[in-house]
Amino acid sequence: MKKDNRNAIIIGLLITIAFMSVGYALLSTKVDQDELKTSANGTYTDVSITAITSVEAQGTAEDVRSYISGKTDLVLYPKIIAKGDVLTYNVNIKNNGNKKAVLNGIEMSKNEEEQIIYTVANISVGDEILPGDSKMVTVEAYYDNDYEEEFVYNEEASEMKISFDFSK
Repeated sequence: MKKDNRNAIIIGLLITIAFMSVGYALLSTKVDQDELKTSANGTYTDVSITAITSVEAQGTAEDVRSYISGKTDLVLYPKIIAKGDVLTYNVNIKNNGNKKAVLNGIEMSKNEEEQIIYTVANISVGDEILPGDSKMVTVEAYYDNDYEEEFVYNEEASEMKISFDFSK
């Protein structure tokens, strides 16, 4: 009888292990490696800004400093102090991944200088960048010709942060 009990226990354990294996296989999901390349805020991290160049300055405009802050963020400090001042930047954005990247949005921080207006051109929400491709985006900072108040330039107040939000 002891041998029968032992065999029954072994068969029971084998059946339990088989059920657990089948259950695990049914409930587990395959993790897409590209999903691991998504940051906490959902931005596709294989996209990055590779260069910012000040292209054209009109009037007394000048680029005090500009830099890439994170993969898809840039910070600009243009010196725009008079009517007719315009500073144009070319921003190169590259998709280093193996899936197309879609632009979900462009977030521009509110700068403290009311007379400086910023625009982003050559890209809009819904635009795609294919794997390995780059996109040249134009950012323009200019003096608002309708601004009539007295103005004193403040470098820190002219700071503008622009963030590009991409997904797969």
